[in-house]
Amino acid sequence: MKTRILFFGRLAEQIGREREVDIPADGCTMGALRKQLIEAPDLHILAPGGGMLASVDQQIVQDDAPVKPGQEIAFFSPLSGG
Repeated sequence: MKTRILFFGRLAEQIGREREVDIPADGCTMGALRKQLIEAPDLHILAPGGGMLASVDQQIVQDDAPVKPGQEIAFFSPLSGG
């Protein structure tokens, strides 16, 4: 199922404000989603250890957090201004 991923701060400046990606119907972890996203050459900055934070439904999460289709998913730098 297609889910919209939002990008803020310098990520938005570099790659755009949003993308749509497929997330399995039964969901996945944030870590699995990051691995899927970094396959795109311009999204390598999302790799673990790259300093980008992730949120699900406006709550900052770690890579073991569950992600389901239809949730609000966002990535941003720690000092993101929007």
